[in-house]
Amino acid sequence: MTARSQPVVVITGGGGELGRALAKGFAAEGARIVLLDIPPALRRAQALVRPLRAEGLAVRCDLTRETDICRAFQSVRHRWGRVDILINNAGIEGPTRPVDKVSLRDWERTLSVNLTAAFLCTREALPLMQRRGGSIVQIGSVAGRIAYSLRLPYAVSKAALEALTRGLAAELGHCGIRVNLVAPGPIAGARMERVIRRRARATGQSEHAVRQSYLRASSLRTMVAADDVVRTVVFLCSPAAAHITGQTLEVSAGWTTKSL
Repeated sequence: MTARSQPVVVITGGGGELGRALAKGFAAEGARIVLLDIPPALRRAQALVRPLRAEGLAVRCDLTRETDICRAFQSVRHRWGRVDILINNAGIEGPTRPVDKVSLRDWERTLSVNLTAAFLCTREALPLMQRRGGSIVQIGSVAGRIAYSLRLPYAVSKAALEALTRGLAAELGHCGIRVNLVAPGPIAGARMERVIRRRARATGQSEHAVRQSYLRASSLRTMVAADDVVRTVVFLCSPAAAHITGQTLEVSAGWTTKSL
């Protein structure tokens, strides 16, 4: 892949487990990688892009702050002058508690990171994408497609992300920009273990019982690996998916439960 053909890929939440896996996946395809995150995850992002030298960039960016997002994309403009792929991956778990115990602050912060940041990053990426097309992939969740008790802010943010995806796909298609969403099931790792611990405390169940409830919800009785999600995202950004837009692809090991 030549320097001219190397796509510039911006990944939000680039210091997290999935963000780092996405970065490695796109780097293996020869892409230039831009990771946006805040400390302490930013240090993990910096360690990842350091070996890439000129082909990687880690930018401090608080996704709850519009000014930070604008500055981050200005950094990309100054470095490479374009964005080819945007992965709106950043997301927080939000509270695990009944709705009458959810504070307005928790509600607003969850939607700010999981939904509003995707809107703002897309808005700022567009001037760097237009005239050449591009691909935007949102990282959603099956939580936005089921009745998910005790995790209302998170589930609502992920459901709204699907609506944002469809609307953007309709609006940006004439620019050659495709917009899709990947909805993973539970992804094995430290983050999912935190979710299980918090749900166990909130419901009075054992962690084992909660873990089993997640496993039983999928046809394959397993959690998803981060690399499963990465392969799907890379595919959606490839020429093989040139006519796929406005779609949600579940990578959920066959999630069948309608509520949790």
